[in-house]
Amino acid sequence: MEMTDNLEIYNFSWALYPRRIHIYLAEKKLDIKSREYDPKVEKKWPPPEVLELNPYGKLPILKINNENSITESLAIIHYLEKVFPNPSMIGENAIDYANVIRLTTMADEANTILAIWNHNISPVFQERELQFKDAGYSGAYHFIKRLDVLETAINENHEFIYGNSPTIADCVTFPLIMFLDEFYDVRLPRRFKKLNSWYERFKERDSIIKQNYIEQYPDSLLKLSRGLEKQGDFYLEEICERIGKDLLS
Repeated sequence: MEMTDNLEIYNFSWALYPRRIHIYLAEKKLDIKSREYDPKVEKKWPPPEVLELNPYGKLPILKINNENSITESLAIIHYLEKVFPNPSMIGENAIDYANVIRLTTMADEANTILAIWNHNISPVFQERELQFKDAGYSGAYHFIKRLDVLETAINENHEFIYGNSPTIADCVTFPLIMFLDEFYDVRLPRRFKKLNSWYERFKERDSIIKQNYIEQYPDSLLKLSRGLEKQGDFYLEEICERIGKDLLS
């Protein structure tokens, strides 16, 4: 693994966006000093050193030379790709780069839409936020529509989301589906044949197996989070049928 002493990652052991960084570093074979946090066991959250680097108290954060810091998972990944260009995880030429960014953007948008769904339905957020069931249903509906676009864009002959070597598109897409699967106990509908097939392949990679993600979720949160479809009283397979009817009408 390539070493670097001037960088330090402030990360979160099991959350969705920080997981992008874990997977990216493992696939890239970058050994960067990491300071791992878990808000559920910290006496005070966010701790002062995190607030100093990010006033919103969110992770991940990349600290550089004790002088600069970068927040937001995709910004961190793009910075590291510039500093450590080999092996490239954003494509070897302009066309590959454009396609990797296109697919990464689709997955990132799906992450945002998933948040509209789960924040309005899940008991995890019930005491912290106002919840509106109709907004949750709309989030789930548009989540499926965004995944439809991603599914269509994937070449079934490729081993990865784009091409035959891992890219940042894999690092962004995998945590999304894994979190939906393991944390919320929701499976992708059958219509997503390419995404489901890729997910089953990718989760056998060392970057996933060695992390033992399933053991990191707090039991107290799993009791609230699992069963998101039942909690909202609507199911993704039913939404797929609704979308099919909407397209025909």
